[in-house]
Amino acid sequence: MAKKKPASKKANAEAPKRMSASSATKTKKEVRQGSRTPKMAKRSGFPRLSLPQGWFSALVFFLVCVFLFYPPYFRGLFFDKELLPTHVITALIYGLVWVDKFRRRDLRFIQNPLDYAVLAYAGAYLLSLIGAVHIGDAIKGFLKALDYFMIYWMVTQVVRDYRRYETVLQVLFASALGVAAIGIAAATGYSHYPGAFEDGRIMSTLQYPNTTATYMAVMSLIGVVLWIRERNTVRKLIYAVSTTIMVLVAIVAVSKGGWLVLVAGALLLLAGMPGLYRLKTAYSLFLAWVGASLGSIKFLPAVTAGQNRLAFEGLLVTVLVVILGQLLWEGLVWCYRKKGRVLTAGVALVILLICAAVAVQGGWNARISREVLPTSLASRFAQLGDVTGSSYISRLEFNYTAMRIVKDYPLVGTGAGGWNALYHQYQGYPFWTTEVHNHFLQVWVEAGTTGFIAFLVMWAFLAYNLWRLYRSRPPQGEWAMNWGVASAALAFGAHAAIDFDLSLAAMAMVLWTFFALVAAGTNLSCPGIRITRKEPGWLPAVAVVTALILLIPAASFARANTWVERGADAANHNKFDQAEEAMNRAINLNPWDGRFDAYLAKICAVKYKVLAENKHPQAGVYVTAAREHAQDSERLRPYDLQNLKELLQTYSLLGDVKGQLHVLEQCLKTNPLDSANYLNLADAYLTVGKYYLDQKKPDEARRYLTKVVQVSDQLDRKIAAVQAEYPLQSSSFRRPGELDKKVEEAKILLKKS
Repeated sequence: MAKKKPASKKANAEAPKRMSASSATKTKKEVRQGSRTPKMAKRSGFPRLSLPQGWFSALVFFLVCVFLFYPPYFRGLFFDKELLPTHVITALIYGLVWVDKFRRRDLRFIQNPLDYAVLAYAGAYLLSLIGAVHIGDAIKGFLKALDYFMIYWMVTQVVRDYRRYETVLQVLFASALGVAAIGIAAATGYSHYPGAFEDGRIMSTLQYPNTTATYMAVMSLIGVVLWIRERNTVRKLIYAVSTTIMVLVAIVAVSKGGWLVLVAGALLLLAGMPGLYRLKTAYSLFLAWVGASLGSIKFLPAVTAGQNRLAFEGLLVTVLVVILGQLLWEGLVWCYRKKGRVLTAGVALVILLICAAVAVQGGWNARISREVLPTSLASRFAQLGDVTGSSYISRLEFNYTAMRIVKDYPLVGTGAGGWNALYHQYQGYPFWTTEVHNHFLQVWVEAGTTGFIAFLVMWAFLAYNLWRLYRSRPPQGEWAMNWGVASAALAFGAHAAIDFDLSLAAMAMVLWTFFALVAAGTNLSCPGIRITRKEPGWLPAVAVVTALILLIPAASFARANTWVERGADAANHNKFDQAEEAMNRAINLNPWDGRFDAYLAKICAVKYKVLAENKHPQAGVYVTAAREHAQDSERLRPYDLQNLKELLQTYSLLGDVKGQLHVLEQCLKTNPLDSANYLNLADAYLTVGKYYLDQKKPDEARRYLTKVVQVSDQLDRKIAAVQAEYPLQSSSFRRPGELDKKVEEAKILLKKS
């Protein structure tokens, strides 16, 4: 074999030169990256920062989770004071999600058929602005629907695997647990959250018992899903106790609708669970219900009577029952693995017989009888099947009233706030409610048939996603998670058909998150459902514009509300110049509300009166300003009874009789089933008639005196119509005794004139 020649000295000498030449061929990017050396860092005085890969995506996911956690704690975001800042936060996080997508070069926007339906729902509220009754409320309704879409879309984008899917569920569950804890703390006197516990019913941060009970019932289903999927014993116990606490709160909130959701949701959850998960679900539900029921026997009477020690004893009973029950399950699982099915079944049967014997011996059948149960629970249980109760009948009338409005506003609806503006004109008998108590019909009223169809399609595509998931045969754990979320969504939707849960934005956000999770789960387990297409180049611009559409108006409206509060405070302290400036700023920031114009009109009227009494030459300027703002207010909110009362006070300060008459006529038109409106208008007509008689103008006097009689006849016809159609509900609609005196006086004056 030939001996290998050693490398020559010349070759060795040339090697460093070749290496040097090779290094000289680095790309510009490499050179640029290489320039960021420790030497530069040392020169600048800062340590070199090295972030892990994917840190920005993790940050965005964390922000989305924080955003999903907090809404229930701020009165359910029912009021603008809490809702408008939330819109701003949504827009900012939505923008960050897009930044993350651009960084990952993922420009996909619509990926699931459900995405189209959720976007169409927001689009329907945009169309409702065309025929909006109160444009200011309609704009806010559109912003709310757009916020829901952004939340839905953000969740579908950040949930890129089942680990994140479960994390989102844990965040929602933890948020609900906090709401339950605040409710219990309020009931036992350890929290003073406004409206969290009233009349012996837990309402917690949502301040409405029916929604609180439904929220707890729905989230207890999520708790069961997390419970049966968990493998760690300690975390299982945490899920078990937390879920049972939620069931307890759902029971003691004393809501028939909440109880129905608890039962119907559980049956639905059981029906779709696969294999062993169904057995786990059945046992978990049984254990949670038993623990909550036993605890409520002591808890509710104790908190009603203010006996906190007994209340905590009830909670302790709940916790101990659940912990023992879960440890018993763990023992049976161990026995099954070590000894087999037959012995395990025998042990389970023996334990069941022992528990039954203890219950009978301890007299538990008597302890949970109607005589021992709290009166509120017993009476509510008795009303479950009663279809003649006032609650059932009133909700039916709400639905009929909504359909009458839909008939007159069929296509694009009245805009958000339309129900509250119009329902008095369409109701069959007198009642007061700011919501339809049926979100499906609420959407139909506000967004017309367009919005109603979009909302129905959302549910249809939810079912379609579940069908595609079922057909793809995913692992049982994935199906159990998706089916659990879908069951919670369906239970929530069912109760939304008989109450106004979704009028609380925080609850709608929870439901839209459920939709998003099912869509994300389907995308993960069934990639074939994804909509694949090349996204247009202008998509980034659309993303920016969409964020700004929510961000700018929401920030502006929130700032306007701040100025209104300042103006009201200044007016209460007789600082009318400051109040006027504050209201003007509020109107500049939100020129569509209408209420701000009414406040400013009243301030101008007060300033006019003060200046007129001092014979100041600027008094006339404030008369004109007050009337202009009053007219603007009525144009923007023609059917807002509270706003009309503000305008009535303004015209009274101005001494404008015709303005007062116009407002009183508008009040009667807005609510023709309020007998006080007839009395007030008749009294005003009589006063004006007397005035013209004193002024020796008999023709004008007769015109207004005749109207007194006409108003009286109009009321009689209305009462007769209501009594004929609703004899049992017409008792509150009666003819005021004072009206007869007004009519008699008007007739006497007519004879004299």
